[in-house]
Amino acid sequence: MNTNCTRALLASLGIVSAVYLQANVTPAYSQNVFSHNHNDFQSAKIIDIVADADGHSLKLLIKLNAQPDIAASQLQSGGFTVSVNGLALSNAIIDPPPYKYVSAATISQDSSTRTSLLKFQTAPISDIKTEIFQNAILITTRLISPAPKKRKIDQPSPNNPTPSTSDHAGKKPPSLSLLQPTNETCDAALTKIDVNPWDIEALADQTLCLIKYGNTAESLKLAKQVESFAPDNWKAAFAQAEIYRQNGETSQAAIYFSYAQQYADDEQTKLSIQHWKNTPK
Repeated sequence: MNTNCTRALLASLGIVSAVYLQANVTPAYSQNVFSHNHNDFQSAKIIDIVADADGHSLKLLIKLNAQPDIAASQLQSGGFTVSVNGLALSNAIIDPPPYKYVSAATISQDSSTRTSLLKFQTAPISDIKTEIFQNAILITTRLISPAPKKRKIDQPSPNNPTPSTSDHAGKKPPSLSLLQPTNETCDAALTKIDVNPWDIEALADQTLCLIKYGNTAESLKLAKQVESFAPDNWKAAFAQAEIYRQNGETSQAAIYFSYAQQYADDEQTKLSIQHWKNTPK
């Protein structure tokens, strides 16, 4: 996963690390919202804080070493607050590296209400949404002044055709095994996700594994989640293309096969995707 800006916080803050990335991050696999009813106020730490701006969308991912009960966000002058119920986050003033859209954050706690309060200073925003994932909270807001849009690869058209297999003359024959993960690959992906639910490559592998095991609905859901944070991941694009193909949505399939080829890291992978697309199933 490429990052443009990475900075660890000072150890004296009592936080494992807090990193602001103008980058792509993946949500926890197969998890949407958690809500627990515990009576304790569990000591916890922030692992990472990740920011990503694209157009009017600003996303802030707060990665924790424990599961929050409830989280709620609220707009305020100069930014927003996030109340986290059930976790006692260490009081701190976070001094992030220079970042245009998120400039500062503070953490405080109230043991009487079992709540930690995070205050973020941001560029002017409107609207806010909170989602709880496995050991993480995702905040989505709307920037008043949009950030630069991320580059979107063009859809295939007569003036921009998908390369044909003849364009790869002299290269090794395509390998379809690259697109059909083994049981060992799938087991390894699940193990990595158990250790780190934010391992983007493992999550991308899992999109293909779910297709292999016939769970296309879950694969499509996961692929779209990966795509939302890693729009140039070829496996997520390929998974969507294959699911659209299986569903008879040929136009969407062609678009996403084209994306997968363009996002692929090497020519051999591009050729394998092209061969898969042109092979009757």
